[in-house]
Amino acid sequence: MMRQIRKRLGKIKCVLIDELPYNNAMRSISDQREEYRQRLNEIPPVSGEGGADVEVHMLCGTGVADMGMWASWSLMRFIPAGTFVLHSDGSLTESDVERWKRLIPELTYVTKEERDRTCRERLDDIYPTLAEWRRENPYSSKAIDVHFYGKRSRMIVLDSDVLCFSMPSELLRNLADPNVCFSWNEDERTSYTIELEQLQKMVGHSVPELFNTGVLVTKRYGEEEFSLLNETIQKCIAAGSSTEGWFEQMLTAVVAGKIGNGLPLGPDYRVVPGRTKKSAVMRHYTGVKRTRFRFFKEGIPRLLEG
Repeated sequence: MMRQIRKRLGKIKCVLIDELPYNNAMRSISDQREEYRQRLNEIPPVSGEGGADVEVHMLCGTGVADMGMWASWSLMRFIPAGTFVLHSDGSLTESDVERWKRLIPELTYVTKEERDRTCRERLDDIYPTLAEWRRENPYSSKAIDVHFYGKRSRMIVLDSDVLCFSMPSELLRNLADPNVCFSWNEDERTSYTIELEQLQKMVGHSVPELFNTGVLVTKRYGEEEFSLLNETIQKCIAAGSSTEGWFEQMLTAVVAGKIGNGLPLGPDYRVVPGRTKKSAVMRHYTGVKRTRFRFFKEGIPRLLEG
């Protein structure tokens, strides 16, 4: 009962502090956002040579396609030899993909229909709870589908609201280190659907706090990881916990805690409130209004200055 009250109070606090005061700021960026959509036609495409040969995955829809284009371009320009895999949430249009390919000509495009078919074949009979959760949660693909596409044993998963301002040396170093299975940008707070202490008791191992999947290095999942996901969801359902929203973030933290060899990225990658720091290498402009408008007010102008 007290846990439910705390959650309700937390939601009210979020609206009062992170949302309502920034309604005007969000409305003010509409013209600026349209201008930056047009600027996407002018920036140079990523060449296919140079940098580390890595694999980057992104889930995106048409409503934030412009943000996804800026996000992927901002990172891939530092690793032009890398592979970028774009996963549609089902809403991306042919026009979206054509514009994206102008920026990253060698991108690999995966439709939602293809992902659904693959996951039915790989999950339904073996991991039914995981398969059902995937159908219900739109963010689940970040925790599941990316592992069925591409070739590398390790990858970067990037959100569409992340910008990269300079060479992400620490990110690439952690990706290349065989002793690091997971690396992530730290959040402002631990945002799980279950209190951390209760979660650790439920799953039987430690789970990292402040885990954010906006910028994520992850090993490619196999049977062990998918079994753990399936089992964890079953336990959460039995405990009456929500499996909605950013539940995938908590699930990934559970897997990282079980596998071990995880390493959070440093402060120059951390989710922060307020203005974009000059020292930021990458910033996740999270979905709350307090932060999101800064993607356009501060983030893109900084990219263009560079």
